Amino acid sequence: MKGKILIGFLISVLLIPSAQAALQITAFTCNGQTGTVNIENGGTMVCQATVNNPDNSAASISAVTLYPTGSWLEDSTYSASGFSTTVSAGTSTTAAFSGIRPTSSGLNSFSSIFIDSVRDTFVADTTVNVVDFKSLTTSSESSATTGSTVTIFANVLIGGNLDVTLSVSLSSCSLKSGETSSKNLGSLSHNAAGSASWQITMGSSTCSYTVTATGTKGAVSISTSKSGSVTNPAASSDSGSSGSSSSSSSGGSGGATKTTTTTTTTTTTLGKNEATASGGGKEPITFRFDDSTLSVTEIIVKTLGEVTNAKITASVVSEPAISAGNETGVVYKYLKIDKENIKDNDISEVTLVFTVENSWLSGNNLDSDLVVLKRLESDVWKDLLTKKIGVDKPAFIKWDIYVKTGYEAKSPGLSLFAIVAHKTVEKPKTAENIFVSIALVTAFMVIATVLFLRHHHKL
Repeated sequence: MKGKILIGFLISVLLIPSAQAALQITAFTCNGQTGTVNIENGGTMVCQATVNNPDNSAASISAVTLYPTGSWLEDSTYSASGFSTTVSAGTSTTAAFSGIRPTSSGLNSFSSIFIDSVRDTFVADTTVNVVDFKSLTTSSESSATTGSTVTIFANVLIGGNLDVTLSVSLSSCSLKSGETSSKNLGSLSHNAAGSASWQITMGSSTCSYTVTATGTKGAVSISTSKSGSVTNPAASSDSGSSGSSSSSSSGGSGGATKTTTTTTTTTTTLGKNEATASGGGKEPITFRFDDSTLSVTEIIVKTLGEVTNAKITASVVSEPAISAGNETGVVYKYLKIDKENIKDNDISEVTLVFTVENSWLSGNNLDSDLVVLKRLESDVWKDLLTKKIGVDKPAFIKWDIYVKTGYEAKSPGLSLFAIVAHKTVEKPKTAENIFVSIALVTAFMVIATVLFLRHHHKL
């Protein structure tokens, strides 16, 4: 009797339709793409999964959930809709995941889809190439005379894998003979930097230019633009006179927003640079330095108003009484930045652009990502917000990316600075690691002892 009851129970269990154990994902697309899916960062995707039932009986589904690998999407999970809750034997249903929005560029993937509580990893073979332009910077000389040649530089930093083209459009100036407006940078990989330059001939007035970066991958196309200008001193003088007349007719309000910037005049001696410029107001003043022993290539000063004949002197100095180095940080150079005709309360922000030789970094086993600019304030060295820019910004600096690495740092003022590179701190051994090491050594000693005793016993 008991045997019959057991057999009946087993038959009833086998005849119950499987909830989801036999179901499997047989196809997966995002925006109609398979394999490698290309999408713009911040865009939206609709992904579809084909859920197939290869079994001989019907199966039921209550939920289908998509999981990404890592945190490159806006949400951590996505629930499907539109699928049939009952899938007949040998048939399929489609589960749709909508509103999938990437927030981080690069090559990404999904980890799995859960059909109720059963995990299917079919989607792990899909690569999502999320593309964007992380930055586009342009630069040129600030001033040039009619008929002279000026070079416009542009650098772009990309996210994801992207085919990139840089192009320039001009007003009141023209491309020099032999130049082409569009420069194809080819295929760039994730976090790669690309650059281009154009030689132009100055016209009789201010030259305005716009550089546009265009990227394509598959059916996805993105673009971004950055503008700049090169003033003509003669044209500036004329426009300045007419501008003065216009300000007078408007009650003199133009005087509060007037901005002028002159070309920096630089005097160089070994390890010391002096740069003089006038300007301020809405536009920052740029002081450029070209002494390779100095490391500082540019100091950009934002002022609350206009200043005239402002002078910045940058010098390499010996180690001060208070060292900026420690057990993890090695000092590359100490820099003293002095100013004339600018008061501390005239300055709202300073940006320092500097370089570090890669041979020094590698020779001291230092990480280029751990370089920081420090400022001495009240006898305390304080880290400044420092960003690695490579050839990304500013473009006019002619360092070789294989020889030097570029950085920029924000500072509230000018004083004594130190360029410091930190060593990668080795992760300390945890108690668990130490215990495992002791256990392994002990086990080895026990085994060796046993083998020795056995050998001795045989003898």
